[in-house]
Amino acid sequence: MSYICLSGVKRFKRGSGKKNFTNLSKSPHGHGKKVHPKKSGHDSSRDLSVLVLIRTIRRLTKEKVQMASEVSSMLRNQVAERASAKEEASILQAELDSRT
Repeated sequence: MSYICLSGVKRFKRGSGKKNFTNLSKSPHGHGKKVHPKKSGHDSSRDLSVLVLIRTIRRLTKEKVQMASEVSSMLRNQVAERASAKEEASILQAELDSRT
């Protein structure tokens, strides 16, 4: 799994269990330079991941609230329809009883 920040400068490389970062700006030999996370300072790819997670949580929370509202509305309508059907059945039963 790789994490790439927007600037494309660093990415996390999964490998032998060590947390190695590769600086995508090439060394004089044409290879990415190894950068140690503690020495490199602030890791913006982690910040990006956190921001994406926060946005996702907020979006999912809004969707959950919207869905709950829709389900609640559907249940209220269903309860009202059942009450109306019971009332109608009661009226019809009363008419039937009055005829016999």
